[in-house]
Amino acid sequence: MGVGAFLSHSKRMAFNFALLFSGNVLGQLFILAGMVHLARSLGPATFGLWNVAQALMLYLLRANEMGLEVTGIRAIARNPERLPWLISAVVGLRIGLAVILFAAMFLVVLAGLLPSGSQSLVMILSLTVFPTAVILEWVFEGQQSVVVVSGARILKGVLFGGSVLLLIKTSSQANLAAYCYVGSVALPTVLVAFAVVRRHGRLAWQFRWSEGKELSREAFPIGIATILSQYSLFAGTVILGYLSPSEQVGYYSVGQRLIVFVWAYGIVTSNRVVLPQLSVLFRNSQDEFRSFVKKFLRLLAIVSLPLAIAAIGGGERIITILFGAQYRSSIEVFKILSIALVIGMVRSILEIGLIASNRQSLFMKGMTMLAILYTVLTYVFFEQWGITGVAWAAVVAEGVYCLYLTLVFSYVSPLEVLTTLWKPAAAAAVVLSALFASGLQSLLVVLPAGIGIYTGILVLIRGLTRNDMVLFGRVLVPEKAGRVRQ
Repeated sequence: MGVGAFLSHSKRMAFNFALLFSGNVLGQLFILAGMVHLARSLGPATFGLWNVAQALMLYLLRANEMGLEVTGIRAIARNPERLPWLISAVVGLRIGLAVILFAAMFLVVLAGLLPSGSQSLVMILSLTVFPTAVILEWVFEGQQSVVVVSGARILKGVLFGGSVLLLIKTSSQANLAAYCYVGSVALPTVLVAFAVVRRHGRLAWQFRWSEGKELSREAFPIGIATILSQYSLFAGTVILGYLSPSEQVGYYSVGQRLIVFVWAYGIVTSNRVVLPQLSVLFRNSQDEFRSFVKKFLRLLAIVSLPLAIAAIGGGERIITILFGAQYRSSIEVFKILSIALVIGMVRSILEIGLIASNRQSLFMKGMTMLAILYTVLTYVFFEQWGITGVAWAAVVAEGVYCLYLTLVFSYVSPLEVLTTLWKPAAAAAVVLSALFASGLQSLLVVLPAGIGIYTGILVLIRGLTRNDMVLFGRVLVPEKAGRVRQ
C-alpha cells in the first residue's frame, strides 16, 4: 500500500476523526470544567465517593452496550442495507439488558455491597442505563458520517458542565450533580434518535429473537473485552473505594481525571473512526490492511510521547492550577498514569485491528488477562506504596497487555513494532532526563521546549523524516476536507 493509497483511505478517516475528536474535546472540556468545579466544591472525600459511583455506573453502561455498538458499526460498514434490522436488534437487546442491569444494581445496593456512602449516588447515576440503551450514535459512525455524533457530544458536555457550574455550590449537593449527569445523557440521545428518523424515515421494527441471538453471539467477545477494558480503566478508583478512606480515592481520582480525558476521548474516538475503515480494508485487501496498521502505529508512537513529556514535566503546575493546592497528593499519580496512557495509545491500533480482522476472541482473552493482572497488582502495590502504587499497577498491567497484543497480532511482527517504537521512546527519554536535570516547572517553558527538543532529536536520529512530516500532516489535516462525502 503506497503513500497515495494510504492518503486516499486516510482523508475520510482524518476528516471524520477531526470532527468526532473536536466534538469530544469540546464536550469533554465542559465536562472537565464541571469535574474541576465538583472537586473544588465537594472536597476530596465526597468527590472520591462521586468518582466511585461514576465508575460503577460506567461499568453498567459497558455491560449494557455488550459489544453491540461496535458490532453494529462493523456490520453497517460492510452491509449498509441491513441498517433497519441492525437498529431493531441492537436497541431491542439493549432495552432488555437495561432492565436487568438496573434491577441487579438495586439488589447490590440493598445487600450493602457497595462502599459506604456511595449508595444513593450509584442508584441515581445508574438511571443513565435507560437513555443509553436507545442511543443511536453508532449508526452514524458506521456510515462514517459523524457530524450529528460530534454535535451530540458537545451538547452533553455543555449540559453537564453548565448545570454543575450553575447549581453545585457545597459538598451536600453530590446527588444533584448526579441528576445533572443523567439529564446530560438523556437529551442528546433523544435528539440523535430524531436525526436517524429524519435521515432514514421511520424504520419498521424488525427484531427477531433468533437473529438477535446470532448478533449477540458475534458481539459477546467484544462486549466482555469492552467491559474488562472499562474495568481496568477505573479499577484503581473502585478498589480504593473499598480499601482506603474516601479522601485517598479523591486524590487518586483527580490524578486520573485528566488521563481519562485523553484516554477515553482520544483512544476511543480514534478507534471508533478507524474501525469502519479497517473493516473494509480487511475485507478487500489484507496487504492494505497490514500496511495501514503499520503506518498508523508509527503515527501513534510519534504523537503520544509528547503527552507524557507534558504530564511529567509540567504535572505539578497542571494539577495545582486546575484543582488547587488541596490536591497536591494527586501530582505523582498523574505523572505515573501518563506513562500508562502512552502505552494505551500505542497498543490501541493493534487492539482495534483484532476486532476488524474478526479475531475478537483474542481481544477478549487479552482483556481478561489485563483485568486479572491489574486487580492483583492494585492490591499488592497499594499495600506497599499507597495510591502511587495503584498508578504503577496500571503501568505494569498495560505494558504486559501491550506485549500480548504484539505477540498475537500476526499482521505486524514484534520486530516491526519494536523498530517503530524505539526511536520515539529514546527521544522522549532524553527530553525527560533534561527536564529533570534542569528542574524546570513552568508550563510556558516545559511544553514548547520539551516538544521542540523531542522533535529535533527524532529528526537527527531519522525517527522522523521529511516524508513522514508531509504524510502525517496530510493525514491529520486533509486537503479539501469539505469535499469528503458525509
